[in-house]
Order: sequence, then structure tokens, then C-alpha cells
Amino acid sequence: MSLSVEILDAVKASLESNPSLSSYTVERQIMPDIDRAGLGNTIIVTLNGISSLEQSRATTHNAYDVGVGIYRPCTSAADYESALGDVEEIQNWLINRANQVLAIPSGQACIRLPFEMSTPFDVSMLKEANVYFSITDFTYTLNLSRR
Repeated sequence: MSLSVEILDAVKASLESNPSLSSYTVERQIMPDIDRAGLGNTIIVTLNGISSLEQSRATTHNAYDVGVGIYRPCTSAADYESALGDVEEIQNWLINRANQVLAIPSGQACIRLPFEMSTPFDVSMLKEANVYFSITDFTYTLNLSRR
């Protein structure tokens, strides 16, 4: 299994363990695909990119940019406010000290702050499909031996 998938699976598992998000289905997707016909409350965890920095002759420092998207059908302003509250719950959960380090088979991936949510929601999806859609980008780091 690739390191990227290990990290995505660990983020997915962390979100699934949050009781406040129990009304959501959490999915890890390499190529995000949403079927609007069967859309329910969904959180998608996907890889946005990887960057690497030489730390020493023997070690590299890899940064995995992970996108966490939320899709939720909404029909009222109260639904939108609730969805935004769920986005903040995801953000607060993942940056909480107890959740900042993810144990993965290849070691430990650590979240690096800050996270970024450039647009709180997709206006076209709100208007056309009554779906709240928002992505927050998080960076997880992992040091790797270059043997």
C-alpha cells in the first residue's frame, strides 16, 4: 500500500471515530466522484498532492496535502449553517492535539498547521443542486529514510 493511501485511510478512520460526525459517510477516494442522485451526508478524503524536501543525506521530509470535502443536501439557511458547523467540527477534530499524529503502518504522519479553507462553500452547487460543498486542505508530514 502506498504512503498516500495509508495517510488517507488514517484520516478517514479519525473522522469516523468522531461521534459528532456520525450522520456522515466518510469515504477515501483517489479520484473524487460524487453521484448527486444518491447523495447523502458525505465526507470525502482525497490526496491533493505531495511535496518532498531533503532533510539530510539520509532523510527526506514529505508533505502530503489532503483535501477533506463535505457534501450535504441543504434546503434552508439553517441547513447551510449546520453544514458550516460540521466543517468547523472536522477542522477542530483533526487539529486537536489528540488527533494530530496518525499512526500508519509506515510510521507516524503529523498534521502541519495551518490548514486552509479558501472558499467556505461552492455557490453554484448551493443554487443548482441544493448541496453544501466545501473543501478544507490539511498537510500531513512524514520523514522517510532514503536508504
